[in-house]
Amino acid sequence: MKTMKLLFLGLAFVFTGLGLQAQVVQKGTLLIDGYFGFPNLYKSILKSDYADGSGVSNVKVGGLGPIGGRIEYLIADKVGIGVDVNYTSTSVTFTEFSSSANTIYNYEIARSVFRFMPRFSFHFGNSESFDGYAGVGSGYRNAKWTFDSNDPFYSGESISGIIPVAFRAFVGGRYFFSDLLGLHMEFGLGGGALIQGGLSVKL
Repeated sequence: MKTMKLLFLGLAFVFTGLGLQAQVVQKGTLLIDGYFGFPNLYKSILKSDYADGSGVSNVKVGGLGPIGGRIEYLIADKVGIGVDVNYTSTSVTFTEFSSSANTIYNYEIARSVFRFMPRFSFHFGNSESFDGYAGVGSGYRNAKWTFDSNDPFYSGESISGIIPVAFRAFVGGRYFFSDLLGLHMEFGLGGGALIQGGLSVKL
């Protein structure tokens, strides 16, 4: 946690010091971001849990994302409101030999998460091409685990998450290489990946 605080403060210091010219975003600007996040935490957890598991073989771990998009509208020169939507999926498949049935069964465990979060952002810096920002977001979270197998004695099931609330605190920046297009990177806690990056559009 201490490391993350120092990272956030360092990024804020760098972003604030970039440029002393006209602000790249202002009241009325519409920002659209598409992004991919890293890491997929549960992919790493499932891989470590099953790769070395006794009695299992043919372990394959897959996943998508976190992948998502954001839209933000600046209601003032340095204040924006918006929405972040993202999705993450992770799955592990493996086989296990049943001595009682003298056969091999296939198993799959999967997890998916969908988030919808309204956001509030404060923009800082005065660069003509760089937009630094920080803020918070909170909203809806739908997480689900599913378990399946061709083992006739295995009861497949689906389990939904207990807490349907998403939260994220973040700091990031966008660099616009034209009046319309740019790249962005965001660091945050909660509500998706630790690191997100992708393409930005400014209207």
